[in-house]
Amino acid sequence: MRKSIRLTLLCFLALALFTSTIGCRSLEYSDTDDVARKQDVHADTGQSTAYFDGRIYYISQEDGEDGIYSMLEDGSDVHFELSVPKITRMIVTQDYIYYVGAKSPEEYEGQKVFSLYQFDRSTFETIEVEYSDSIQSVYDAYVTDGGVVCVLVKRGPRGMVPPSNFAYIKNSSEFLKADISLNGHLESNDEVIFAHDELNAFGKSNLVGDYNVSFLDANSGVAVMNSVELNAVPYFKVLYAEGDKIWCSLDNNLLEIDRKTLQVSFIYMNFDDKVHDMKITEMYMHDDAAFVIYEKQLGGTQLFYRLDLEYAAYNELMTFNKGKVLLKVEDEYVLWAKGNKIFSSQYIDERYRWIIGEPKLEIEMPENIVANNILEIAGDWLFIHKKASSADTETNQLLYKVNLVTKEIQKVD
Repeated sequence: MRKSIRLTLLCFLALALFTSTIGCRSLEYSDTDDVARKQDVHADTGQSTAYFDGRIYYISQEDGEDGIYSMLEDGSDVHFELSVPKITRMIVTQDYIYYVGAKSPEEYEGQKVFSLYQFDRSTFETIEVEYSDSIQSVYDAYVTDGGVVCVLVKRGPRGMVPPSNFAYIKNSSEFLKADISLNGHLESNDEVIFAHDELNAFGKSNLVGDYNVSFLDANSGVAVMNSVELNAVPYFKVLYAEGDKIWCSLDNNLLEIDRKTLQVSFIYMNFDDKVHDMKITEMYMHDDAAFVIYEKQLGGTQLFYRLDLEYAAYNELMTFNKGKVLLKVEDEYVLWAKGNKIFSSQYIDERYRWIIGEPKLEIEMPENIVANNILEIAGDWLFIHKKASSADTETNQLLYKVNLVTKEIQKVD
């Protein structure tokens, strides 16, 4: 039985949210750090890597040509899949590789409006995926097993805060709708669950315009796409789904929502003063606990907590910043990078309070891998890309492929 039910119900009233009867329940969850087709690596949406059917797909230039490559899980059989002059996101399915970027060098050097493309793996043909009548630059995309296409685009000047984001849902059935907070909404069908803020339909059934959008794959329950601004008030985001539950964040609190009714069934309040001006941006499950990340918009600080779901108790585990980056949440360990080193630590239950044990040096790299780099994990491999100085005119360059199990380091020239 959760200890803080009485206190939490009072908070329900204070937040003017829905309440319902809460009782004991069995806690059975699966790990969420292994995303099959869209690699969510604890930062953004897995923009450069993906894992599918025994092969790892990644963006590289190792054969002298920018594009998508693949390799077996042990790093062998490197295969050049297709040439792409600029790519920002990738989704791999049985028959297709979907990517956001520019199809040809001419497009890339011209208007620099990125689109969603579908590469047929059997015919080697590439077509642009049509999702609306207007020409806009695609920011992110996801395609479900059932072929539902979800697209995020950005309008307005670059650097606009908050940006003007729009979400397109193609070939989806009618969404259920429910108010989660004064301004937040949650929608769901058999394949897609997504949360958004400030709903505006604009008279089109497949167009939702809002400032904050976050998507879950309804089958895997894992966050696969999001476009959020931390300064939006309130901050509302869909984080994870398992069985008949969906978890969302409302600023610095975690909401448990009934999947059938889309009503709030419980709020996990965090009363630590450290998080009063922070917002929950990500969540990962293991056994009877949720691991949540709080984030500040300015300064890039992240606080990492373990939440005991049965007792609604938070334990602070670690702090991350620009020089110390979280890589992976495993069954009993957390993996992170600092400078030129990759560390791991075990979760330890110290007199009913969980802490992080002493760090263990796993891998020492030839150079600092945190500064100005993008770090993503697919399968057992860490991919380290040097961040382009200009997102519009340059491509991120793959520097290293690192096997986190064998500790093999492959430098990409």
